[in-house]
Amino acid sequence: MGSFANSSKSIPLKLLLLVNYVFIVLLLLAYLSSFIDPSIFPYLALLGIAYLPLLLANILFILFWLYFSPLRSVHSIVAILMGWNILLSHFQLNKSQEASSGSIQVLSYNVHDFYNYLPDKKHPKSQQDSVLNFLKNESPDIVCLQEFLIKDKIFINDKKRFGKKMGLKHFHYQKYLYHKNEAKAGLITYSKYPIIKKDFIEYQHKTIGLITKIVKGKDTIAIYNLHLASLHFGGADYRFLKEIKKKQTKEEIKEGSIRIAHKMLKAYQIRAHEAALINGLLKQTSMPVILCGDFNDTPLSYTYHEISAVLQDSFCEAGSGLASTFSAPYLPPIRIDYIFHSEDFTATAFQLRRKEYSDHYPVISHLELITK
Repeated sequence: MGSFANSSKSIPLKLLLLVNYVFIVLLLLAYLSSFIDPSIFPYLALLGIAYLPLLLANILFILFWLYFSPLRSVHSIVAILMGWNILLSHFQLNKSQEASSGSIQVLSYNVHDFYNYLPDKKHPKSQQDSVLNFLKNESPDIVCLQEFLIKDKIFINDKKRFGKKMGLKHFHYQKYLYHKNEAKAGLITYSKYPIIKKDFIEYQHKTIGLITKIVKGKDTIAIYNLHLASLHFGGADYRFLKEIKKKQTKEEIKEGSIRIAHKMLKAYQIRAHEAALINGLLKQTSMPVILCGDFNDTPLSYTYHEISAVLQDSFCEAGSGLASTFSAPYLPPIRIDYIFHSEDFTATAFQLRRKEYSDHYPVISHLELITK
C-alpha cells in the first residue's frame, strides 16, 4: 500500500481525484435544485432525482481516500455535510413514541387504479380486494387515496360501499378531469369524522387536490389530498427504460433519452406551478392542516421545498430508515409520497408498508393535536 499511497501525483490518482470533484460539483448542484424554480432553470431539477446515487458515490470516494490519502476525503465529507438537512429528509433514525388515544391515524396511498385497467405480469387482476383488506386491517381514521378507480358496474355508489367495508362512512371524491365525463379515476378521501365542507384544487382543467374539512370534537381540520403532475410516460418510454441495458443503437438511445428528459422537464415545471398554487392556499388557512399525497417529486425538489416551508414532514419528525415509497426497476430508491401537517400537530409515529398492490407503497402517520 505504501508506494501506491505515496504516489499522489500518479496519473490514476489524479484522474480519480478529478472524477471525485465532478461528483462533488454534481451533488452541490443537486442541492440547488430544491431552491431554483424549474420554470426558470429546468435542467437543474433533473439532478434532484439522482441525489442518492450521487451521495453514494461521494461516500465511496470518502472510504477510498481514507485508505489511500485521508486528507483528500475532506472534500466529499464537507459536500455531504453541506446538505445535512437534505440527507435527513431522506433518512431518519427517530424512535416512535406511543400514540395517544386521541391521536389521528392518517394513511395515504396511490393505489394505481388497483391495476383494473393497467394489469401486468405481476398483477394480472384487480388488486381492489387486497387493498381493501389491507386498509381494514390498518383501521386508519383518515384515508387519502390517489388514482382511485373501481371497476364495478353493478353498484352505483361503489365508492360509498368501499368506505363502509373499511369502517369509514364519510368520503369526498373528485375525478381528475373535472370537465370530462369519461375521466373515471380520481382522488378520494375517507374519514371517520364528519365532513362539513368539500372543495377541490384545479390546475390546467385537471383536479390535483381535494380539500376536505372535517370535525373532530371541537376542532375543524382541513385535509388536503394531492396528486401532482405525473411524467405521463407511454409504452415506448417504459420499453426504452426496461431495455436500456440491452443492445440499442446510438440513435435509439439518443431519441429515447431526449423524449424522456423532455417529459420530465415539463412535469417539473408544472409541479412548480402546482406547488405555488397550493402554497398560496395553505398560507391563507388558519385551521389545523393535514396534507397527504403523491407529489411525484423527491425531498430534493422545488415542490418539496415549497410545501415544507409551510408544513412539517411527519417522516422527518417520526420516521426511521430510508422511506422509499415508489417501486420501479429503472429508478433509484425515491420517496414521492408524503404526509405533512401544520404546527398544530405533532407526529408520534410514521410507517411505510411495503405492500405490492401498487407501484407505490402506503404511508401512515399518527398525528396528535396539540392542545393550546
